[in-house]
Formats: sequence, structure tokens, C-alpha cells
Amino acid sequence: MEKRKWRKRRILNDPQQWKGVLSVLANDNLRLAAAELIVEEAARSGRSLTEGQRRKARDRLVKSGLFRSENEAFNSSFLKDILDSAREPGGATGVERFLAKGRIETFPTRARHRDEVLAWACSKVISGGEVLSEKAINERLKEIADDYVLLRRYLVDGGWLVRTASGSEYSLAPTPPGDQD
Repeated sequence: MEKRKWRKRRILNDPQQWKGVLSVLANDNLRLAAAELIVEEAARSGRSLTEGQRRKARDRLVKSGLFRSENEAFNSSFLKDILDSAREPGGATGVERFLAKGRIETFPTRARHRDEVLAWACSKVISGGEVLSEKAINERLKEIADDYVLLRRYLVDGGWLVRTASGSEYSLAPTPPGDQD
């Protein structure tokens, strides 16, 4: 139970989570697909609203700004404005968006951003010519990420680190992903 509360708090405090939800709702195709899934789920469960519940819900949706009062049309520009306002001038940019106190807080979902974080992580934990044992690489990765095992997997699978067949030693890839033609 305690773990669930922690996860809930972490999700609510993670801007990447709520920005993702708002981005889905702001996209016409994704919003339509979500609406279809919601209607299908309601039909399967046999749940429906009374006329009074429907009227109160519609009023609340209009008051929230998600729907326009004049025609009850979805107001995607409202969501886009929220997303734009979340991009604070002077706020964290680049890799720093995914860090908290110099440690990886979240792994980006976009490959381009994840590569930026992985390049940063490599520069922090290993230098050219070094060969580290699994224990040594884990200790260094623990300094910059709570989920150091996932980070190590991303680094190896992404081509940033090379691991021996036995998995006992790690070194920088001869040609990091960003340097390949």
C-alpha cells in the first residue's frame, strides 16, 4: 500500500506524466481513440449517466475550459495553452529537464532526448580506455540514478557501452551512437 502511495505521488509530481496526458488530449486522433475506448468500456460495464448526472458533468467540463460554452465543442487550444505555459522561460532545458540534484529523475520517452541523457550519463561514469567490472560500473551508475540497472541496460542496448560476453566488464563503445554516420 505504501509503495502505491509513493508511486501516485511520484506520478503527480512528474511533469512528464501530466504533460503526456495533456498532449494526448490535445491531439485530435488520440483524443478520438481515447473517447472510443471510453465509450466501449462504458458499454461493456453497462454503466450510463442519468440525465441530471450528464448535465452536471457537461457543466463542469465547460467550466474547466476543456469544452467551449457556446457549442460544447472540445477546446484543444486550451490544452495547448496549458502545455505552452508549462515551458517556463528560464526553466530547465536539455538534459537538466530530466535531472533532479544532478541525478536522473525520469528517463525520457523520446529517443532523441534519451540519447542526450545517455550521453550525459556516459560522460559522468566512464572515460575512454577504462574497463570497469560490473560492480564498479554499478557503483558509478548509482551515483546518478536510482534505477542504475535500467540505466546500464539503456547504455548497453543503445550502443553507448560495450559489455564482454560474460557481462563481467564494461567499456565505452568505440563509436558512440551520436558519432556514427
